This record gives sequence, structure tokens and C-alpha cells, in this order.
Amino acid sequence: MTYLTKINRTYYLRLVVPPDLKDHYRTREIKRSLRTRCLADARKLLYPALADLQKQFHEIRGKRMYTPPTITAEAVTIFRRLHPGTQTHVSVTTTQSFGPGWVVEQEAGLAPHPDLVAIQVRLDEGWTLTASDEWEFVGVQTLQIPSAVLAPTQRQEPAPAPDLKPVASAPPPQKQLLLSEAIKLYKAHREAPADTVHYRPMDASTLNSDKQALKQLTRWLDGKDVPVESLLDLDYKKLTLFMMEEKNGKKGLNKASADTRLRYLRFFFNHLKEFGHIDRVPTIVSPKKHGEEKVKKANLPYSFSELNTFFSYVINNKPHKVSDRQSQLELTYLILMFIYTGFRSTEQASFTKNDIKTYNGVTYFDFTKLTKNNVASIRMVPVHSNLIELGLLEFAGKQKDKIFPVTIENYRKRFNEILYATGIKSTLRSKTFHSCRATFDTRLHGRIADSVRLTLMGHVKHGMDTIYLHQLLDNLTMYRDDLEKLVYELDFATLKADLLYELEYLYPADGTRARKGTKHGAV
Repeated sequence: MTYLTKINRTYYLRLVVPPDLKDHYRTREIKRSLRTRCLADARKLLYPALADLQKQFHEIRGKRMYTPPTITAEAVTIFRRLHPGTQTHVSVTTTQSFGPGWVVEQEAGLAPHPDLVAIQVRLDEGWTLTASDEWEFVGVQTLQIPSAVLAPTQRQEPAPAPDLKPVASAPPPQKQLLLSEAIKLYKAHREAPADTVHYRPMDASTLNSDKQALKQLTRWLDGKDVPVESLLDLDYKKLTLFMMEEKNGKKGLNKASADTRLRYLRFFFNHLKEFGHIDRVPTIVSPKKHGEEKVKKANLPYSFSELNTFFSYVINNKPHKVSDRQSQLELTYLILMFIYTGFRSTEQASFTKNDIKTYNGVTYFDFTKLTKNNVASIRMVPVHSNLIELGLLEFAGKQKDKIFPVTIENYRKRFNEILYATGIKSTLRSKTFHSCRATFDTRLHGRIADSVRLTLMGHVKHGMDTIYLHQLLDNLTMYRDDLEKLVYELDFATLKADLLYELEYLYPADGTRARKGTKHGAV
């Protein structure tokens, strides 16, 4: 290991904390700035800084006092049972220096055997040895066997017993970390100096966000100091709703603030996992903005009855201004394209009449150029025969460039007005533009192969290369045959008659009714 690392063009000493000092340092690594951007200078400063840290480690170890445990009669009995013929106490010698070259060993007396000490430590921790010579954790007993320090003269060695099992190695019992203790450790880590923990010091806003997130978690738990292990399987969607609900007449947090609290809770649990306090992090997700039930309703498809209600409204309610009537016709064809192609509302903004192409006798919508920034959305969707019969191609040919020249927000506004007027939509987000795409997906589900359905929806992640585009072109005939299985139970005859009449009235062949002089797109 080179012990050098570079952070923001500045060289740092990087040293892993020794295992026996992990309890003293709250981080796995120590980073100390060498305050130079020159590699040669950093190498000169590295070893003096490293020696300083090693000296610090030595001082910490020297301050730790070791107190041997008091040997009990039970420990001696177990030792003699597991180590027959071995003395319970051994001689200890020390060395003393009287000058250069003069080192004398002196006998310091007798001390308990290291294995006897290990047995006593295990008994003090709450372990007991079963009849099968296996260690079992029973906890610290209230009534303990009276301790007796055995002098060397009191030792009596039993006769050796053959074939006794050695001490079974077992991990010591793990103490559960409480939430209050975990918060103290996390706080000390986040507030530690920048040259020992972080690349840069935590600012006040970050520390305050930590505080607010943990405060909400404590409130949610009713102030109970529980082990952090018990927090790993909780449903944190309920925590979001808890933070957003009104309490004691005070308004709850908004969605953005609640999400921020959850994000900083993730940092908290990631820290605990990183330092080995927990073996995994909980799944922290939040419900959607308007609640889970409303989000599910937003993606519900339109029924045949709702579609017929919408088309009946646009047929029987014609605006007086020519520009408004043209915009309503555009909206009608927009919805038809939605339910017969499954395209996204954002994709229509750049869709032009030149994006309707023909290959080997199959007319199709080309979604390759429009979605070049989203590889998964690349697709070619054949034009359904019903759209051709309803005059969509003729309508597209009447436009200058874009098929739907008005912004999507204007179409959405007019669409929602009609949904509210007809009673199709009664609550916020109960039905949306995206529900048209869901309608297309639902009607194809189970009627065609899922691979084809996902391709038509633009959910297949392929590379945007020439080979894939040629595959789409070669499969157009198959896609057209599968798409023809899409059937809507609409009043098709009435809708067709109205659309063809509107095309003839608003876009006559002689050009007497042009858009000139009217404000196009007033919805």
C-alpha cells in the first residue's frame, strides 16, 4: 500500500485503522492532508506523517489497562476437565536492563494459565459448558458461584482422563446496538474533522438535514429506543405518510420535504452497514405524490363506454370559430393515434407528416428519429387500417409540417375539459393522457406475443444501430398483422362520417377556407 491518495488535486495520507483500535476511531480509514499538490513533496512528507500516526496508535495502546479476571472454582474445574495434566498456574519472568549489553531475566512469580483465563472470561460473558463439552450461551446469571482465588499451594491435579474434547470455539454474544447509540455514532462521524473522515467538512445544512430525518424517525417510533436491527423490515412508505399528515393542527411536510428526510435516512443506514453494525440496509421507498390508490387509477385504461362518450361529445359539440374547430379535430386525431399506436404524449411534439413512411407496402409511423436520445423507445408502428379509413393520412397531408402543431399542454387542457364535462374524470389524476397509452397496452395484452407488444410499446432495450433498424423493417408485415388484432367497440360509422365531413369542411380541396386570418390552435 502506498498510503497516498489524491483528493481534489491535493495529496493525502490514507491509512486503515488497525483492528484493535476500531473502537477508538469511528471510521475505517484515516485521511490526513499533506497540504501539497506536488507528488515529490508528498512523498517526502508522507513518512513523517505516517510515523506520527503510528506513535499515536502506540500511545493509545499504552493507556489501555488490562485487568485479569478473578478465577473461580468453576473455571478451574472446567480447565482440569479439558486440559488434564496441565498446571493451572505457570511461572512468569520479566527482563530488566542495567545498561548497554546488560539484560537480566528475573522470575516474577506465578500467573494463571492463559487457557484458564480464557475459560473464566467466557464464563463471565454468560457461557456455560454442556455435558457434551460444547459451549452454550445462557446469559449472565444473577447468582454466581462464589469466586475463590486459588493459590499455587492449593492446586490438586486429577488423574488424566482420556479422549476429552477441546474447547469449542464460539463467537462471543453480540450486543444489539440501540437507535440512540447509533445516532450518537453517526453524529460523531458526520461532525468529525475533514482531514480524518471526509473529503470536505459537512456543512450546516447537511447536518441539519440529518438531524431532521432522525427526528422524524424517532417520532414515528413514539420515542422508543429500539435496536437498529428491528428497523430493517419496516414499511417506510408509512413513514412518508406519517410525515405528511396533519398533527395537532399543524400542517405536515410536503412531498419534496418528506422525500428529503427519507434520502438522509438512507445515508444513516448505509453508514451503519459500512461500519458493520447491521448486515443490510432497509428498503426505503415512498408512495407517489397523490397516494398509492390514486396513482393506480391514473394508469387505468379507458373503457369502450368512455371512449364512445368522448367521441360523441366532439361530434355533437362543435366550436363556432374555425380555429377552435380545427384544434378540436386535431385533438380527436391525437386521441385516435394514442389508442392505435401507444405513443407517448411527449413524442407527438416533433412528429411530422414525413415521419409516416411506407416500406414493402406497409405504411408505418417511424419512431426512430424522434427517440434517438432514448434507445429503448426506438420502434416502427404500422398504421392501423382503422386510422387509414378514418382519414388520418389525409389529415396529416393537410398539415404544413407537424401533424399536431399546438403544444401538448394545450391539447391536454382541452382534453381534461371534455373529460370533466362528460363525467369521465371526476377526481385529480383519475384519468390522464397516459391512460390512452395504457389502453393500447391493455388491449394488446394477451392477444399478441409479449415480445411484439413490448416492441410496439418501445420497451425493448436494443442498440440504436443499423442492424436493429433493418430487423424492424423486415418484421413490419408481422407487426401489421398483430396490430390488426387491436379492436375497439366504437360507433365507427358515425365517427368516420363526422371526421371525413370535418376534413372536407375545414380543409377543402379548392383552399377557400384556409387558416389565414384566424388564430390557429386556440383550444
